[in-house]
Amino acid sequence: MVFPPFFVSFIIRHGESVVLLFINFQTFLPLLSMHQILIFLFSIIFKIIPI
Repeated sequence: MVFPPFFVSFIIRHGESVVLLFINFQTFLPLLSMHQILIFLFSIIFKIIPI
């Protein structure tokens, strides 16, 4: 599963909105998928933004 660059930049700019969006999606998605998606997104963000 690969996201295009504009999606990644959108997440970085609107991180708070994306988090709220995923919290809303949690009622529709299985908890395991939710967990995997969050790990995937955070791994992308941490690769782009050195901490």
